Amino acid sequence: MPLKKPAGKRRSTDSGVERDRGALSQEKKNQRIALFLSDFDHQAKENIQEMKKDLDSLLQTAEKAFTVELLKMPLAIRKMKRKDLLSKIIRHFHLLDKHFFQTDCSVGDIPNPKLVRTNS
Repeated sequence: MPLKKPAGKRRSTDSGVERDRGALSQEKKNQRIALFLSDFDHQAKENIQEMKKDLDSLLQTAEKAFTVELLKMPLAIRKMKRKDLLSKIIRHFHLLDKHFFQTDCSVGDIPNPKLVRTNS
């Protein structure tokens, strides 16, 4: 005859989570929500501060690189205001763009190559 388990030994239905979670008062729930939101705000502020530091570091690096490149240029360009220098550079590239990418030929002018097979 098979052995039966004793009736008093049943598995616990406790999942390890707080037992009386449903029995919490509204005040306790509000306190937990407030604590969560304050922690969230604190972490967000820390992340923003870290991003600001990273941005400052990147700006300093870009400024240093710009200064080094400026030192390589002639004295007249070095004494220019940055705004004027950048506008001249942009104007120069715009003229280059017009010169090199201006096309006078139409599609009909392009020869149509024919494919020839060889028996090699």
